[in-house]
Amino acid sequence: MNDRIEELYVEELEKDITKKVTEKGYQVTKCKVNVQISDKEEETRIKKIKLNISKKENSDTKETVNDDNNIENKIVTEIQKIKTVNTTVERTEKTSDKDNNNSEKENKITRLDIQNVKKFLIEEYEVNEKCLEIN
Repeated sequence: MNDRIEELYVEELEKDITKKVTEKGYQVTKCKVNVQISDKEEETRIKKIKLNISKKENSDTKETVNDDNNIENKIVTEIQKIKTVNTTVERTEKTSDKDNNNSEKENKITRLDIQNVKKFLIEEYEVNEKCLEIN
């Protein structure tokens, strides 16, 4: 019975983390939580959270949070887009391949994104940064 309760607790925790990280504008491809459950509530804790995340394809059109970090992310993203502009002229086939690569790069997660997710998880679930493994 205790094993089943622990299993349900872990499942619900994984669903909750996935939902909240998704609301922050990321797509969660994997969420695994390791917990230490004790009879004493204060000794029950999260030992490890493993996440694989990427940016949502249409994250710019769906704004979920209007905080300074989100604005900073948008500014950094726009600057990065400006830096990656290629001014050389190439054949059409290669240009279309580069367009596909640029859209893939836009969906990749940055260090800033990982730090923002870590900060959120630390605040939300009161875990130590050492417990977090993202991508």
